[in-house]
Amino acid sequence: MLARAASRATGASARLHAARAAPLRGLCGSGAPRSGSLGLEDLPPPAGTHHTIFNQSVKRTDVNFFTGDTALREATEELCSGPPDARLAEYGAFCGSEAAQTDAQLAHKFPPSLQNYDRSGNRVDFVQYHEAYHRTMGAAIEARVPSLAWGAEGGEAATQVQRAALAMMHYELEPGSSCPATMTFAAVPPVRASPAAAEFWLPKLLSNVYDPRNVPASEKEGVVFGMSMTEAQGGSDVRSNTTRATPLTSSREDGSGWSLQGAKWFTSAPNSDAFLTLAQSDKGLSCFLVPRWLPDGRRNSGFRVMQLKDKLGDRSNASSEVEYDNAWGQLVGREGKGIATIMEMVAHTRLDCALGSAGLMRQAVRMAVSHCSQRSAFGSVLVEAPLMRAVLADLAMESEASVLLSMRLAAWFDAAARGEPCEAAAPGSVTAADHSPEQMRALSRLATAISKFLICKRAPGVAVEALECHGGNGYDDRWEIERVVRQSPLNSIWEGSGNVQALDILRTCAKEPEAMTSLLRELSASAGDGGSAYASRLAAVSKRAAAAASDPASIVPQARAFAESLGTLLQAHLLTLKGNDQLSGFFADTRLSEAGAVLSAGVGPNQPFGSRVPRDTAAADALIARAVGN
Repeated sequence: MLARAASRATGASARLHAARAAPLRGLCGSGAPRSGSLGLEDLPPPAGTHHTIFNQSVKRTDVNFFTGDTALREATEELCSGPPDARLAEYGAFCGSEAAQTDAQLAHKFPPSLQNYDRSGNRVDFVQYHEAYHRTMGAAIEARVPSLAWGAEGGEAATQVQRAALAMMHYELEPGSSCPATMTFAAVPPVRASPAAAEFWLPKLLSNVYDPRNVPASEKEGVVFGMSMTEAQGGSDVRSNTTRATPLTSSREDGSGWSLQGAKWFTSAPNSDAFLTLAQSDKGLSCFLVPRWLPDGRRNSGFRVMQLKDKLGDRSNASSEVEYDNAWGQLVGREGKGIATIMEMVAHTRLDCALGSAGLMRQAVRMAVSHCSQRSAFGSVLVEAPLMRAVLADLAMESEASVLLSMRLAAWFDAAARGEPCEAAAPGSVTAADHSPEQMRALSRLATAISKFLICKRAPGVAVEALECHGGNGYDDRWEIERVVRQSPLNSIWEGSGNVQALDILRTCAKEPEAMTSLLRELSASAGDGGSAYASRLAAVSKRAAAAASDPASIVPQARAFAESLGTLLQAHLLTLKGNDQLSGFFADTRLSEAGAVLSAGVGPNQPFGSRVPRDTAAADALIARAVGN
């Protein structure tokens, strides 16, 4: 039987081979193919050489991310009370170096992996990172990306503006490690407000020493903090959290010990030395500090990392699901006031969302202009082609306005923290002195939601258009623009999506009307005689703000358009204060006029980049030149 089966199989194989050969016999005639008719006899052997590739752009690694970025440098110089710290230029040179950019690429290419157990079967729940990630993260902490805003024990002046410049440059270099750097930065206000936590943790948060070892924090000079808020069933709706906290002693005061039981759905940087988290107690949501290691030197065995997320972007950064199985935590602040406590941290992470997305846009535009300056098509260099030039100028305008707005937001944080009037953070504003310290704090809260909404929404559109400028190369993951595109949607999700920010703006209008009053007073400084497109937009926004204050529910469907209108006007106002008529004129032509209106329900420009042509073509040339870097 086996022989007959083998014979049938052999016959079938022969018939299949004959059927496949039939077309070739038909081409060359009956019988064997005549190779001469196909030119096969004249085909030379491989020459052993590769064809010459030309007209490809070369990656630039000689750009100083600070001195070579005109928009960032000017904004920092204008908003600082004195000359920028020398470390900004030093860190800008580092971020633009070939070594740093190679490390950033390696950290993205070789993502972290989770080790739950050691070889003896002991639970460790520790993430393994590529050494390039550690070098990049170490450089950020050494440069004080997380700590410069708070000063240091060495007597350095605290400044949000200069730290913001550092943070923006680092996000351009390697956004994955920016996440733990941001959380470490943002953890300072709630930790500092807790006497029990501050005594041990604050000096380590302000250190410029990076120590990635899995050892107790008592053995480290510097630490990294994370935040662990989101749960599977609620996302941004943290009031629906089900994680429970039970007191371990009779004390329920700041610093008391508690046992936590529950799970968190998104906990980034799970190797952090400690996490600020939310859990339900008898009095409601409360904030707790959960360390990886207990104060007595034992591992906090109730803190368990279950798995890592496989994400679209941000691949160098580990994002995890964690469980609290009687994990030990220390109460931070007052029981039942957890949201108010942790919102100080959230406000600062939202600032960095805006800064990061602005930096990402800057990086995307720099890549697009660099590529188009080296690539020729249809008889001309791409950057000189009128239509491509319109696209690049429009992209550059978007990034310029975003850098200016995010850096001004950092200055408002400075003024609010110091209890200063707005004039300290808004030079040139005719209404600056009218803002009291309390109004300044309210204004910064409102501007944070507006800035995060607008800038983080615009970043993906800019990144995708910059990728298109690269053609097919942009879709190749060996070209850095691909990584920028993958990263670009993240900040619009992190710390509250676009809808959350838009609704926060409406709530602020109703609960803190002085914040909107301060903002509208600030915006009115650029309205002129009332006959401009800016003045018309401002009048419409003012009417909507009044409706939001009296009946917020009535304009909820328009909340995103309202947020975008406010953000666009704020950018236009800041460009006017800057005193560069070319930039402010280009912005007005392409974003405020009827032809270029950007009031499109919060999804970015309602016309493709490059289709909104300004009257002043010299402004387009200036914008492209400012985006090139040097």
